[in-house]
Amino acid sequence: MANDIKINSVSISNIKKGTSQIYKAYQGVNLVWDSGLSPSNFILDDYSSELAWSFRKLKTTATVSCRLRRSNDNAETDVLLTETGSVSLISIVSAGGSLGDWIGVNSGYVKTIYDQMVNGYDFTQTDTAKQPKLITSGVIELSNGLPAIIFKSTDILTGLEFDSAKMSLFSVLTSPTTFPNISYVFGNNGGGYAIGGTNSSYRQIFGISESKQVKGYTIRPSGQNLFEWYDDALFLNGAEDSPYTTYNPMLRCRFFALGARPDFTPLYFGGKFQEAIIYSTNESLTNRVTINSDLKTFYTTP
Repeated sequence: MANDIKINSVSISNIKKGTSQIYKAYQGVNLVWDSGLSPSNFILDDYSSELAWSFRKLKTTATVSCRLRRSNDNAETDVLLTETGSVSLISIVSAGGSLGDWIGVNSGYVKTIYDQMVNGYDFTQTDTAKQPKLITSGVIELSNGLPAIIFKSTDILTGLEFDSAKMSLFSVLTSPTTFPNISYVFGNNGGGYAIGGTNSSYRQIFGISESKQVKGYTIRPSGQNLFEWYDDALFLNGAEDSPYTTYNPMLRCRFFALGARPDFTPLYFGGKFQEAIIYSTNESLTNRVTINSDLKTFYTTP
């Protein structure tokens, strides 16, 4: 249409909700306004978070996704992020060349997954017996066609203590086919963000201590899902997951971990992990819709 209005080269009828920057405006094919700037390609450039882990680039300044250990000789390398898409066998590695050339027909285990916000909250594991797997015999593990870490029932990556009075969490993961009990995705000493299992039908969402935790009372089936938690509410693929009881929304992870609760009775995730973004605020509805939409579109979650 000759009078079709476009913002940043996108028809105004299709513009993504929550767009925070306008760079160019068109009427039909005519450029009617130009800021002289370039639009951001990454969600966290416009919606900056405190913590973020992923196999795709989430922020312009992020450069590295994870550090892998090669199964045949225990050699290690960092896997660099690409400007588009996710980590793949053509990704460049710090050892030189491509990931495919470096790994060959061997398997690759995750020693570290880096915090893309570069705030020091990397998750790491030096014990090779507890490192989750990203590559099996030269083939990257996938969930819904995109890279995913596979956690077996003894795998755990640990990080620094993280404290926050409020929190918004967005995560994409595939829960295990069977639950050993409570499957923790993120955990601390005595609590954590978890998926309820067959033997105990409750979900914990980041506990402050053994006695003060945010809990849910539903069991989720296996499959790739987008989980979203904020302002004492839990959502699964955009639909509120209830009922649940909030004891205290405070987050205090004294022993912050990915894949299990790292105390004397560890409860392991045993599923597939792809991405998590954490804010130390209760994000606004507009921001939540935009962030959720970005993850849902990229991962094609339900």
